Amino acid sequence: MADHAPQNPPTGDTDPLVCTALTEGAAEAGRLLRQVFPDARALCIAIEDGRVRLVSVVDSHRIVWTNDLPDGGQLGAARVAQVEHALLLALLIDPSRADLRAVDWTILRNAQDVDAYAVALPPAPEAAPGGKTPMVEALVTCNGRDRYTGWIDPSDQKEGHVRPWFDLDTVRRIADATHAEAEEHGHGSVDTVHVLDGSVSGEDHAVVLVIVWMYLGGEHHQEAVRVVEANEEGRYDIGGHDWQWYALDDWLNPLIPYPTAEGAPRGPRQGTA
Repeated sequence: MADHAPQNPPTGDTDPLVCTALTEGAAEAGRLLRQVFPDARALCIAIEDGRVRLVSVVDSHRIVWTNDLPDGGQLGAARVAQVEHALLLALLIDPSRADLRAVDWTILRNAQDVDAYAVALPPAPEAAPGGKTPMVEALVTCNGRDRYTGWIDPSDQKEGHVRPWFDLDTVRRIADATHAEAEEHGHGSVDTVHVLDGSVSGEDHAVVLVIVWMYLGGEHHQEAVRVVEANEEGRYDIGGHDWQWYALDDWLNPLIPYPTAEGAPRGPRQGTA
């Protein structure tokens, strides 16, 4: 990696592509970190032998996390790797002092002759007009076998699993798959999806149900049948976080957790929850 020692005089010239990469790297790291540390304000980063060796997260008062100490699973190995990857890609493009200063990266002097930087995290993105959260289109699965296209809110995750919303045609496909699985393995181990079609005063309607068969006959029997209502865009939340849906990238690799909208790898179209 190039030597970014502070004594190199800034030229004032910046490379727009380099500045964009630095900005996006910090933004992606910030989005991942704020899922666990909502008050994260800045990062301190040390690079040694071309690898991220140290990442420290700072709020307004103190260091709240560092990757060289046990964290009790706060971030998890997958998210730590994604944070380090985002920062390393941003720095491997060989930024100049002018590039770093242009996007508020600060070079830190240190006695160990290690490339060290500090960067203020960009503000968290504001909600879309009307308080609705931007959604993105993604390929999702809950069993690694059956894959469906749905819409997800990247901020609505539980341990890296997403809550997808599907159009009615996709819901019918999911319903068929659950019925086939229940036929093969029994209803006690499979939640089934049902689409009931009817007409009222000449207007067609569809009612979507999810049945959790294992709840029937037990203390949770009142929760065994759920009526799933469509959102404003006619999409249905099937399974929610309970089904442990996760997104896939273009190579069908799991994205756990899923990057937020600006960092999503699929070039999403925009919608609202």
